[in-house]
Amino acid sequence: LGTTSANASHSASGATTDNFARSFLWQDHDDGDEVVHSMGSGGADQHSGGVFGRGLFGTSHRRSAVPSKRTSPNNPNISLAAVRMAGSGGDAERGRSSLFSNLRNSILGGASFFGGDGRTKKKEDVEFHRNIAPRRHSRTAMDFGGDFAQSMFEDIEEEEGACSTWRGTLVSQCRQHRKMLLVLAAAAAVVTIGVGGLAVGGGDGATTFLGISLPQKDRLGAMKAILVKSDISSATSLDDPNSPQAKALQWIANNDPAPISVKDPFMPQRYALVCLWFSSISDESDQSSGDDSADRRRLYEHDEHDEHDESDPEWVKADNWLSATGLCAWAGVTCHHNPKGGLSETHYDANNGVRAIALPSNGLRGAVPREMFTALPDLISLDLKDNDITALPDEMGSARKLEFLRLENCAIRNLPSSIGKMNALRLVNLYHNFINGTIPETISDLSDLRELYLDSNYLSGSIEGIFNNMPNLVDLRLRRNALSGNVPSFQGLDNLQILYLDACKFSGTLSESFGGGMPKLRELTLYKNLLTGELPASMSTMSRLQHIYIDHNGFQGSIPQSWANLKALKHLFVYKNALNSSLDVMAEMDSMVKLRLEENRFSGTISSSFGGLKDLEVLVLSDNEISGELPSELGQLSKLNRLMAPNTNIDGIVSEEVCSLTKDYALTEFVMTCRGRGMEGGVLCSCCTECKSDLDV
Repeated sequence: LGTTSANASHSASGATTDNFARSFLWQDHDDGDEVVHSMGSGGADQHSGGVFGRGLFGTSHRRSAVPSKRTSPNNPNISLAAVRMAGSGGDAERGRSSLFSNLRNSILGGASFFGGDGRTKKKEDVEFHRNIAPRRHSRTAMDFGGDFAQSMFEDIEEEEGACSTWRGTLVSQCRQHRKMLLVLAAAAAVVTIGVGGLAVGGGDGATTFLGISLPQKDRLGAMKAILVKSDISSATSLDDPNSPQAKALQWIANNDPAPISVKDPFMPQRYALVCLWFSSISDESDQSSGDDSADRRRLYEHDEHDEHDESDPEWVKADNWLSATGLCAWAGVTCHHNPKGGLSETHYDANNGVRAIALPSNGLRGAVPREMFTALPDLISLDLKDNDITALPDEMGSARKLEFLRLENCAIRNLPSSIGKMNALRLVNLYHNFINGTIPETISDLSDLRELYLDSNYLSGSIEGIFNNMPNLVDLRLRRNALSGNVPSFQGLDNLQILYLDACKFSGTLSESFGGGMPKLRELTLYKNLLTGELPASMSTMSRLQHIYIDHNGFQGSIPQSWANLKALKHLFVYKNALNSSLDVMAEMDSMVKLRLEENRFSGTISSSFGGLKDLEVLVLSDNEISGELPSELGQLSKLNRLMAPNTNIDGIVSEEVCSLTKDYALTEFVMTCRGRGMEGGVLCSCCTECKSDLDV
């Protein structure tokens, strides 16, 4: 029941009575024709028609030009199917007198509301019109409601007499006229009252009339209003026809094969996923073909035989995306558990709250749309690693429940400061991207953060003061950046276990308190920086340290004696510095596996205590000022596979105990400076895998 092009969608539409009447059409649902189309969507006063109008009317974007197959000869736009369907809900004979009285008032009230001109026969009805009728109305409804409804009422008032010509066209027997006219009168009341009620009827985007869903005419506009008001998308992006947001809105409103109600709580989430889809479409796929209508069809129209006919972003996994299935069945999407299934069922055909998105190595490209962070309130994990993603939105801070963010090995160039608002984050992995600029100080607000990987980027500037007092931080990796300034002392990192700061541009000395705020640290890398000064004794408080990599710097002085307390230390790499102490401290590090001291100024002799390092596998002493002989106790190191001490002052004869390591055990690389070519320095070695002389230097 509705209008065609001349509908009552605006209060001053200017449609004529004839246009409205011609569109007063209800198709017989048994004929397989299109159902109703466009019944004015909102120009009339919101209070018009009351509950009656609001409850029975809605709109549809589907239009029909098919005429009714069974209509009245004198009034061909009134379908007999409408009579049967509208009258199917009740018995017109039961309580006819009461129904007649109420219907009479409703018809007259509705007619006068839409501009009825008082052409009724009863004075009280005229007064009724004057008292209740507002002045905002549709001209179409005024003409039709005032004239048609009044004539209907006059016919009903007649007693059992000869059937009027007009009634005779609708029924074949006079004895049926009361029932049929009452039904038609009800239809008139519905028209006159319901048109105005449309402004509030079906406010959620879909109203049901006689069991048929009638979506609002402007679904796209209603959805846009919700997305903007909820700060999910910006009006600017939705107004840009080339944006992923505008394309996603067009699809979700008009082309989704499983149309979703405007006010469905999961509409924004379905829309957000479609934004991700369209954000991966390359610029080339957006180029115009010169035919605007063809371009729109190519981008937006849905072919029921091809559920992926949108411009395909060529994802590796795209199962069920942009199909009629619920979003919880789309590849890579995990939802709350199925309320109709078990707690473990999180991938199923329905719309529900999205909990995780995992699309690694999937061919995604472009910027991550803001909707991934603004429209998915229950999202706790986002894994888009190993894709060609280029940017993060400033609005990413809206994802207050997100705990795991994995975007490593992408092409991201920015890190918004709003990340500091994501206070549920536990893991952030942005390793190996192109992020430049400074690290946002707001990161220090992430009190629950456990793991932060920003290594292999182009970050610059100082990090002092950013990472203090983050008691839950366990793993911090900032290596391979252009970070500069002093290395902070990192106070208040009570649970930090891994700290990677190598291959940056840090300079200056380490604070005397360095290490005191990291009692659980296990791995420390500071190699390939510009650090100078002495190594702080405070590092000995990090009793759990297993790996220290501080090579390729300018450290001077000695290895602090207190470092002998680092009993858990397995790897100590201090090569290519300017350290000048003896080796005795290292001989007390009982758990040592790899010890690299080359290219320093170490002096003195090799203590026999080194024979007690039962787990030692690598010992590199080359290019130092070490003297004396190799102690035979080194022959006890059954796990030693690499012993290198060329370009030192070590001399004497290599003992049989040491040589036995090359025969019975794993010593496969044994390099020394050997005597020869008339040189007096070096060792006499019958088992070295490589002998060098002073002339080889």
